[in-house]
Amino acid sequence: MGGALLSGWLKAGVPPEHIAVFEPQAGAMPEGVAHNPDAAALAEAPPTCVVLAIKPQQAADALPELKDKLPPACLVVSLLAGTRIATLRGLLGDGHAYIRAMPNLPAAIGKGMAVLCADAEVEAAHWAQAEKLLEAVGITARADDEAQMDAITALSGSGPAYIFHVAEAMQAGGKALGLSEELAARLTMQTIVGAGAMLEAGGDATALRESVASRGGTTEAALDVLMNKAGLESLFRNALEAAAARSRELDG
Repeated sequence: MGGALLSGWLKAGVPPEHIAVFEPQAGAMPEGVAHNPDAAALAEAPPTCVVLAIKPQQAADALPELKDKLPPACLVVSLLAGTRIATLRGLLGDGHAYIRAMPNLPAAIGKGMAVLCADAEVEAAHWAQAEKLLEAVGITARADDEAQMDAITALSGSGPAYIFHVAEAMQAGGKALGLSEELAARLTMQTIVGAGAMLEAGGDATALRESVASRGGTTEAALDVLMNKAGLESLFRNALEAAAARSRELDG
């Protein structure tokens, strides 16, 4: 996710010299982005915002090493699934503004969805900074309560993978009916893109579905399978519940 956001920020025109990446693994950084700057460089240009984009299982080991590098009253934006603000504060200390965010992979192409939450004492300026950061690569919303973040992670954070799997299933179904792999992939891609654009234009999912499914037609025959008791709605409910449960577990 960190790589997707970095790519999105650079494509959106964020100056690379305004970004520093702490990453233990050796690897090429985009030109102009600082990689593991030393204490002197940080003292010369202290960050006003730190984005945590590590695996939640790494938090207990990695974050205490960052604690002494944070300047006072820093904005900390955490992308760690399942990791509560109280846990972050315990690892990085008081005196900082903590905002949790759950973005998703399309941020890499400027089409991301990110939901943010914070403690009540976080100032408007910090909210504005975090939202500006994430709106550079998509759109944002605020959660009413941190307890919602597990469901948000399950639906939106993990959601692109579900759509990719739906695409895989549609392509496989098309091939099984005799289409070439290339044609099945092209038809699937444009069908998903077009349907998504209609939803983005303000269409209601139920009304749109009903507009395609004429009585006794081919779409109705397919939907009779997808909408049965063990069909897509049941599968998605179970999948989201599993993802949300795993998110709750990640806080240890």
